[in-house]
Amino acid sequence: MSRILPFILCLLTPLLTWSQEAEWDLYVNENFDFTFEYPADVFAPIKGSEEADGQRFISKDGHSLISVYGGINPNRKSLQQEYDDELLRLKRNKTEVYYSDINTLPFQAVIGEYTIKGRQLNNFFIRRTIWYDSFYATIVYSCDIKSEPTLRKYETEIVKSLDVYGKSYKPQSELISNVWINDTIRIPYEVESPDIADFWLAYSEKYPYIITQTGSNLILHPDELPVDDVETWSIDRKHGYIGCKIISNFDLWMEMFCWNRINGHKLLAVSYNDPYQIIFFYDYNPATHELLPATDVMSSLNYSPDFVARLPHVGKSIFLYEQSNITKPVAYLRWNGNGFTYQNAAN
Repeated sequence: MSRILPFILCLLTPLLTWSQEAEWDLYVNENFDFTFEYPADVFAPIKGSEEADGQRFISKDGHSLISVYGGINPNRKSLQQEYDDELLRLKRNKTEVYYSDINTLPFQAVIGEYTIKGRQLNNFFIRRTIWYDSFYATIVYSCDIKSEPTLRKYETEIVKSLDVYGKSYKPQSELISNVWINDTIRIPYEVESPDIADFWLAYSEKYPYIITQTGSNLILHPDELPVDDVETWSIDRKHGYIGCKIISNFDLWMEMFCWNRINGHKLLAVSYNDPYQIIFFYDYNPATHELLPATDVMSSLNYSPDFVARLPHVGKSIFLYEQSNITKPVAYLRWNGNGFTYQNAAN
């Protein structure tokens, strides 16, 4: 994925002075669903790539360049791996890096982003990469020391304007909430009696940016997992539980639990746990091999979202805790064979 940063040598054109108020324009890349804004009276587009993966823009004085592009991440490379590889590449090229930051965002369709600022010879640059789903979008603003000083005031605003169609900072829970009511997750027909592992794999097909390949390998190739991965995953197929730490540098856990309903269906809970939490329930119909939103269960729950819920490892009830104290439950969602009954722990 990495590319050589597009630094511009000094062109033999006179320095120009622009007004403080620029006219901004929007660039849209429909292939990779990203946009950014630039001052159109200061920068002009130059010929883009034949693959339509991006565009370059050059300043009127020829000393500054904006390069923006997107791409596919076919090997499911992690954001941290890409960030580390880019820093290593810059080091090998003897590039001075004076600022670097990575931000992994919990609950995100956009997994996160990183920013690197540095200098190579007489060229300064800022690079920002947004990592989302199986794609990425990158913007690089570079200029040499002879660039018009007024250009420097645009660099931060331009780089920050990179966005993936407004999805950059939507919580993953919000994104799933928006589609959950119409969601359908299909279980292969050859799986006659699916258990929690089959539901996990089907969910990973639906939302691959949440459950990584490591998460799938927990089911498919458990003997090949490194020790560090095993320590962050928990699976109990007999009791219908799976838990995993889905973002290593956050205390962010995803859990699944499965109950048998009295009507012959199964009820699946999918929970995301950090200081903020959301749980989705799906009903599995063995006749159709489909997981559909369990709207009856969702509408019957009346507990405060300020509680932290823990799906059962053993037993059938969901424990509810105060966020300030997760050692002693304050309430329960008691399993009644079809759904849940709220019960205060003091009763």
